[in-house]
Amino acid sequence: SLVVENREEISDYSNVIITINTRQLITADSGIAEQELTPENGFYSSISGANTYILDFDNSYMKSKFDSYLSNTDAGFLLSGGNKLDLAESEDCTKYFYCSDAISYGADICLGADFGQSTKVFERNNFYDVSKRGVLNPQNGAQKLVIDTIASPGSGLFYRTDLELTVDGLKTCYHNLFNLPRLGIGAVTCNMCAGVVPSTDSEKSICFTWSQLSLLMPYVIISSANDLTGALGNNQNVGFSKLRDNMDVRKQLFYYLSNPAISTHAKNNGILLGENVFMVVNLEGSTGDLEAEIPSGQWLAPDPLMQSEGTYKKGDDTLQTISYEENLGKLLFYRLGEIFVLRDKDDENHLEVHIMQTKEDNFGDIISSTFTVDNHVTTIKLEPSNAEVTFTYTAGGSAIDTNRFEVSKLVIYYWSGSAEISTSAQKYDIDQNLSHVVFDYTVGNNAVLNSIFANWTERVTGGGS
Repeated sequence: SLVVENREEISDYSNVIITINTRQLITADSGIAEQELTPENGFYSSISGANTYILDFDNSYMKSKFDSYLSNTDAGFLLSGGNKLDLAESEDCTKYFYCSDAISYGADICLGADFGQSTKVFERNNFYDVSKRGVLNPQNGAQKLVIDTIASPGSGLFYRTDLELTVDGLKTCYHNLFNLPRLGIGAVTCNMCAGVVPSTDSEKSICFTWSQLSLLMPYVIISSANDLTGALGNNQNVGFSKLRDNMDVRKQLFYYLSNPAISTHAKNNGILLGENVFMVVNLEGSTGDLEAEIPSGQWLAPDPLMQSEGTYKKGDDTLQTISYEENLGKLLFYRLGEIFVLRDKDDENHLEVHIMQTKEDNFGDIISSTFTVDNHVTTIKLEPSNAEVTFTYTAGGSAIDTNRFEVSKLVIYYWSGSAEISTSAQKYDIDQNLSHVVFDYTVGNNAVLNSIFANWTERVTGGGS
């Protein structure tokens, strides 16, 4: 509902975020005189409908005027006599209130119990969760803005459905994911691959990168006017094949990405997820080698097939050449000197423990990390001098099904000592001094899997307990 007159002068419009607090239908009984409805007072006429205005809560006149009309009900803030206030306060819509243009009102005006149950919510309207009332209060406008979006079911959520499967659409999604949280929007996502089954090589490449961005999204939704069930579930459909592969990687990183302390940092042709995972991203749709800004430290993108070293980089926040391939496993770098607990992509009740020893500096140091679920804590420690990995478990207050957390695989990277090759262990030589050692506990007829929430030891030279 906003015309940008100088749009052609903006080099990259996907970087632009138009921050609009909300739109409001000003009716005759609202108590606001017609002569007050001017841009100088913070009222901007919306082209979407007569008597509909964009309200600028940063305007001092608007602040003083609007504060006198704040509703004290659980419906949140609405102008006195505002559009369908009675419906917003009804028993059918007790949790949500409406603040947008006039539409035809039907049974689906209320949000359903399941996210996205009401299609109108995704297409046109702005419903805000009253539990987020503090965010919506215009008195807090300087710190937190209410964004008038394509679809916003709850002030803390932003779901974008209007983008196209183009490089511009991809870049707009990327910038939304990084910039909207700075404006107080807690959860941002875009319709995956714009809801289109990619058919051309260009569309498939864009969809691949778009699905990489799912690692930044708290939830993944793909919606379309067409039924995509077959295309999404059919392994023979090459259009969505790489999207499905990337979703598997996202599932593996579940415990890492679900950490509330994780923040994201944009790099040149890359994204730093927290402090310990770096993902190479090709936003320009270029082909061949890519120049990516590798963060400081030692990084490894392990060979997805676990048959070779993978790609090692020692970063210093400068550009380095990456051999680019549309395979997320080869574009995902893990910081060395850390321990990662991943979900087994083939069984969500199994875990993989990956211990990333450094390749150069501090080589051979003890590496330790904790894994926590519902206050149940296990300390995982590699002591190279003893050639053993120990799991030390401390129970939480509530019961937990430890069988849901069985370790199916233990991987030690850059091992310099001897390793006993047995039924469950494999060794991949990197050079004459270093190897990756993989313990696969699912092989063999008498496979026994230990829970991560138990006390046990794996000796790299053989004889686990």
